[in-house]
Amino acid sequence: MNRPRVVMVNGWRCPPGCWGGLDDAVRAAGFAAEIADPPEEVLRGGPRDIAAWLAVTATGPVHGVVGYSLGAQVAPLLARAMHPAPQRVVMLAPPVAPLAPRTWLPRDARQLAGVPGLGGALFLAALAAVARRPARLEGAYRRAAGTPDAVDREPLAGFVAATTRTITTSSLRVAAASLAATLRLDLRPCAPTVPGAVLVCCGEHDPLAPPAAGRDFAAAVPDGRCAEVPGAGHFPHLEDPAGVAALVVGHLRG
Repeated sequence: MNRPRVVMVNGWRCPPGCWGGLDDAVRAAGFAAEIADPPEEVLRGGPRDIAAWLAVTATGPVHGVVGYSLGAQVAPLLARAMHPAPQRVVMLAPPVAPLAPRTWLPRDARQLAGVPGLGGALFLAALAAVARRPARLEGAYRRAAGTPDAVDREPLAGFVAATTRTITTSSLRVAAASLAATLRLDLRPCAPTVPGAVLVCCGEHDPLAPPAAGRDFAAAVPDGRCAEVPGAGHFPHLEDPAGVAALVVGHLRG
């Protein structure tokens, strides 16, 4: 018997399979969880290129798409591009609008992300100042979590360690290009055309994807709803693994 397929798309520079057990919960619920792993040249283009690549490489119908952060930006774009469209979409901590000043990058790096030409090189240099210093990355994760000490507890601690290794050892040019595309993306215009039942899951204290924006996006989707995770920041599925797994699985089951 074929199990319903669920494509899972992780966040910026997050190891594809690093879901803190959410992927296992999806499998245990009877779904075939397929972990998206786009090549570096696709990652460089950001959410739109990732969604286009996944739509082209998909084989057969997909029941649902689950995305986290950058992957949550990919999820509705992918749902719109797939034929037939998935029945269920889950967006975990989605930045639905261009990121506001409260984010983990230095202010100059955020500004340089949108500057053409020379801005690309300057943005790369600004990102390198953060990405090549694990202590600064850890501080960024602590600021993005609901409480700073959440970073010291599993599964978030393991996620932070794995993602930090990826950021500090992989191509900065790919990371900078992908992050700049993520920071600039505005998903709000596409909300009325996102197919399927959409769950937007936001952390109560998320500084990168504020729950108010998530609620507005969900309200604009034809079949959307928003769930807020109390006490969580930008890592709801890692700060409240059991609670968010129940939300995701319940939504996938309908």
